[in-house]
Amino acid sequence: MTNGNGPNGDTPRPDPIQKLTEYVESLEISLEIQEDKTDVIEDQVANLTEQITELKQQVKQMYGDEEDWQRMSKT
Repeated sequence: MTNGNGPNGDTPRPDPIQKLTEYVESLEISLEIQEDKTDVIEDQVANLTEQITELKQQVKQMYGDEEDWQRMSKT
């Protein structure tokens, strides 16, 4: 069958299976990249959560100490 677009009137059509395979491979690569980024973000969130917990504890200790000092100074 010819369509008149090629020099001899016959344009080769890309193999649909090959195009699909290439598309799936590119999606897999994109997913791997996204998974790597997600892992990094999850690690950062865990680290920041730990830091927040430590800071909360420090603030609690500071204010706890300050409240004790204020109570003692009133008596």
